[in-house]
Amino acid sequence: MLIDCLNWRVENEVDNVLRKPIPMDLYRAIRDSQLIGMSGYSKEGLPVIAVGVGLSTYDKASDKYYIQSHIQLNEYRDQVILPTATRKHGRYIGTCVKVLDMTGLKFSALNQLRLLTAISTIDDLNYPEKTDTYYIVNVPYVFSACWKVVKPLLQERTRRKIQVLQGGKEELLKVMDYASLPHFCRKEDSKSSKHHALGNIKLSLLQSRLPSTTLQSHQATIHHCGVNFTNQTRVLLCRHTRARP
Repeated sequence: MLIDCLNWRVENEVDNVLRKPIPMDLYRAIRDSQLIGMSGYSKEGLPVIAVGVGLSTYDKASDKYYIQSHIQLNEYRDQVILPTATRKHGRYIGTCVKVLDMTGLKFSALNQLRLLTAISTIDDLNYPEKTDTYYIVNVPYVFSACWKVVKPLLQERTRRKIQVLQGGKEELLKVMDYASLPHFCRKEDSKSSKHHALGNIKLSLLQSRLPSTTLQSHQATIHHCGVNFTNQTRVLLCRHTRARP
């Protein structure tokens, strides 16, 4: 497995993924339809990654670019977010927790099954130990039907990490403080919205350690991703990374 992972990284030039920005218009299209952001830290110091699964449409770009985007986000987590968490908490932090919001989930989400399977396979095979737990919240009635289709496609080690929460807020408060709760789990506004699905979290502490000449700085606030990226936070998407067949 390790050799396969190393070969995958070489074949897809993953080590250089953060040094190859794509055009801004495509970047915006992807961020508007692939909702993901960081909302804080768990009580154990693990970064909390919020994902708006139900409202992510994945229909503004080709599968190739969504896969590239996912790989880039994984590498940004590993190269910037996790090292920052390690420094912040004074001990090694090598994993994160993910909160998956199912608000707005429809049967039509299964139309993206091929893409979502490709993304989950990348995580299973190449980033298997980077997520400690997946918390699924705001589950609609269609979730059980969708879950029956998706569950068999996941590796057993991934399935063991998944917890479907009936409520969400109270269970998550055992794991993280209120300030780190994703926007869609907060009492005053429990329903997600397209424009504020993941909150508005500042990541100005996440200083990239990559050479500044290779990075593109974005000062615009990214509401759909739930992150307010200032000029101190540099985020890129790759242009030519090849997805593994």
